[in-house]
Amino acid sequence: MKLPVELLQAAEAEFPKTTADISNIRTTHASTAAVDLDGLAHFELRRSMIAMSAREDFDPAFERYLGTNDLLPVNYLLTGFMRSRSVGRIKYFDRVKHKTAYATGFMVTPDLMMTNHHVFPVANAAEFAAFADDAVIEFGYEFDLRGKRGEPVAHALDPETFLHTSKALDLALVAVRQIDMSGNRQLSDQGYLILNGRIGKAGTADFATIIQHADGEDKQVALRNNEILANDLADVLIYKSDTAPGSSGAPVFNNEWQVIALHSAGVAKKDGQGNYLDKDEQIIPVEHGQIEEARIVWLSNRGIRISTILAYLRSPASTVALHPLINVFNSPAYSDSRPFKTAPVPKVHDELMVKPSEGTPTAPALAPAPFGPIEIRLSIGGGQAFTQTFASPAQAAPHLMVVEAEKKLEDEQDYSTCMGFEEEFMGIRIPMPVPSEKLRKKLARLRDAPASMVLKYHHYSTMQHAVRRVPAFYRLRNVIHISA
Repeated sequence: MKLPVELLQAAEAEFPKTTADISNIRTTHASTAAVDLDGLAHFELRRSMIAMSAREDFDPAFERYLGTNDLLPVNYLLTGFMRSRSVGRIKYFDRVKHKTAYATGFMVTPDLMMTNHHVFPVANAAEFAAFADDAVIEFGYEFDLRGKRGEPVAHALDPETFLHTSKALDLALVAVRQIDMSGNRQLSDQGYLILNGRIGKAGTADFATIIQHADGEDKQVALRNNEILANDLADVLIYKSDTAPGSSGAPVFNNEWQVIALHSAGVAKKDGQGNYLDKDEQIIPVEHGQIEEARIVWLSNRGIRISTILAYLRSPASTVALHPLINVFNSPAYSDSRPFKTAPVPKVHDELMVKPSEGTPTAPALAPAPFGPIEIRLSIGGGQAFTQTFASPAQAAPHLMVVEAEKKLEDEQDYSTCMGFEEEFMGIRIPMPVPSEKLRKKLARLRDAPASMVLKYHHYSTMQHAVRRVPAFYRLRNVIHISA
C-alpha cells in the first residue's frame, strides 16, 4: 500500500527524533519514576483507569505501570485472543492502481469498522465506488491451533449505509454488511472493540500491543517491544514499535487490552539528503506524493489517540455526531467496564490431545469371525473381475489393512498450504467466477469451514456440485472450465 508523504512529514514534525535520541529517551525512562514521567495529574488518571479496567488484582497491574513488575497474568493471552476476533484484513481492488490492496481494520460497534483515511482516501460513497471494488473485511485469516491457515470469513463493506473519513486524523469509519459473502455467518460472531474516550489509558514508558495484518499477511501481534516514547502530545501517541510494514489501520492496546490509538504512520528512516531509505539502505522512490509502505524502516510509530477520535466524532465538526450509527458511542451500554461480546473460544478437538494411555497406533480391530469365508472381488471398468476367497478374517486381514492404510493416507493429505488460483497471475485481475444464487444452493461446502465452497489446490481452485458430484467449475491459471 502507498502512504502519502505528507503523512510522514506530519509525523516527523510532531516527533523529530533520531535513533540516538530515541535510545536516550528509553534510557531516561528506565531510571525515572512514572509519576515524574507523566506528572501527578496524569499519574492519578492512570491509576484510576487501571483500577477500573484491570482483569486481575489492582496491585500487580499498578506495579506494572510503575515499572516494578513486568509479569502479566495468563488471562492476558486469552483476553488478547478474544479481542483479536474483532480485527480483520481489509482487502479490495484498487481501481486507480489496478491491483489488490490490503490493510487492517477493526470493528468498533456492531455495524462500523475503523481504519485509516489513507487506506480509503475518499469523502463519500460515490468516491469510494470509484476508488475501491470488491471491498471486504476478512476475519479469521490466521493460523489455528494446528498451525494451519484458516479460511477467512469475508463481510462486504457498505459505504452506502455509512462512510465518514477525516484526513486530519487519518481516520475512516465504514459500515459492514451483517451477513458474510457466503450467506451463512453473522457479523456479530466477531464482536467489536469498545472505544473508551477517557484520558488515562496510556502512560509514558508503558508498553503497547498491536494486532495487525501486516502487508496483507495472516494476523499477527506485536508484543512487548512497543514502548510509549511520548505521551504529552495532544492528539497522538508516539511509540517505538516492532510493527511490520503495511500495518495501516491496526488497533493499539494497553496492558489491559483497552484500545488506546489507531495505528497510523510514524517517523521513517532517511539519509542526509532527505531521501527515504529501506532496510538495505536503498532509496525508496516517491511517486505522485506517495511512497511504498512495505519498504519503510520506522524509527518510531504514531497512533491517533482514541480520546481524540471520540471527541471529534461527538462534536458538530464531524457532521455525523447525530447519526444513529455514531450515537452508539454515547450509549451507557457502550463501556469497556462491561464484558465484551464475541464468538465462543474454539474448543481443542480430540485429535489434538494425547491421552496418557495412548501408545503406538495399532492395527484396526477386526470384527468377530463370521460364519463362512470372506470374498474380495475387484473389477476395473468393464474388464474381467478378479476374485479371491479367504477362509477366515485373519487370512484376509493383511489385504484389508492395505486398503485401510491407503484410505487413511488419502484422507490425511494436507492441502492447507495450497493457495489456489492466483487472481493476478496474468498481470491483471481475473477474479474467480461468482456462482448464481440457484447454483450456490447446490454447491458442496467444506466440512471444517461450512461458510466456504472453494477447494484450493496448487495453482487452481474449484467448486464441487453436491448433487452431480463433479466440479461446477474450476479456475486454472488463465483457464475457466464450466461444467455443462
